[in-house]
Amino acid sequence: MTIDNIFQNGPMVPGVPPQEASDRLIIFQSHFDTLYRKYETYTGGERLFGLPVTEYPELLQIMKELKLLKKLYELYNGVIDTVHGYYDIPWQDVNIERINLELQDFQNRSDSDGNCNFKCDCLHSSGLVVSVLDCQP
Repeated sequence: MTIDNIFQNGPMVPGVPPQEASDRLIIFQSHFDTLYRKYETYTGGERLFGLPVTEYPELLQIMKELKLLKKLYELYNGVIDTVHGYYDIPWQDVNIERINLELQDFQNRSDSDGNCNFKCDCLHSSGLVVSVLDCQP
């Protein structure tokens, strides 16, 4: 995994559908974790032998971006899974108040993280679910 590879094939490539970006995030997070463990080992060796520690600001920037993307796509996947679960509820068992509370919880979670600009207008003024698939990161 190289830095160029993340920007060319990773989860932040413009135009990638959200589900594919979420899948890419899982793959790149795994590769990044391996790379970061190597970084920690190498910097530990540099400290052990009294060498100057080599700084990799790109690595730290990628770590920060992957953490934010993980938060975003956990929220996105939670919304999608929850809404898809609503299709399986028989009409006589539909509890609009519970659905509103669940969707409002997603809204609150997206609003509570100042680092994440994920905004989702999930509820129609009548209280019915309009669409959460229009959510934009």
